[in-house]
Amino acid sequence: AQISIGGHTGACARRTDGSVSCWRGVAGLEEPPRPVAELTGVEELDLDGSGWGYGATPACLRVAGKVRCGIFAAERIASGQPFGDLAEVALDSPARALSLRGIRSCALLEDDTVACWWLATPRENLGVTPLFPQRLAATDVAEVVVGLGTEICLRKRDGSVWCRKD
Repeated sequence: AQISIGGHTGACARRTDGSVSCWRGVAGLEEPPRPVAELTGVEELDLDGSGWGYGATPACLRVAGKVRCGIFAAERIASGQPFGDLAEVALDSPARALSLRGIRSCALLEDDTVACWWLATPRENLGVTPLFPQRLAATDVAEVVVGLGTEICLRKRDGSVWCRKD
């Protein structure tokens, strides 16, 4: 199971069976958790908790090695679709882990490499478009972390750490 907080608007939990429930408010539940019916088999979810704003925050989900991103908006929880339309990220290898901060996301791929992309977020419809997924020039990666700005750090299998700022 996993919990991810979406800034000040709400949070979601991924249960051990791969289902997802979301709720408004973080300090205390403003409403009971509601299941997100269309999401099953979710292996990982990541909401940007940096306070991105506008009552919504970027979100990415990993299902069967594929990554889909959207905008989590607490006011949509009651409708059962808090993520709106999810767009699939065009990765050339299955993902096994995610990291998301702000509008920057990265995935650790099954071949121990990393692909990163920007999320274009038109505020009019709270949609999201994953832009330019690119592989980083790194191999044997064990973990990837995206910082609040444009920083990306990788922990390699030999224990070394490699960071860059775009």
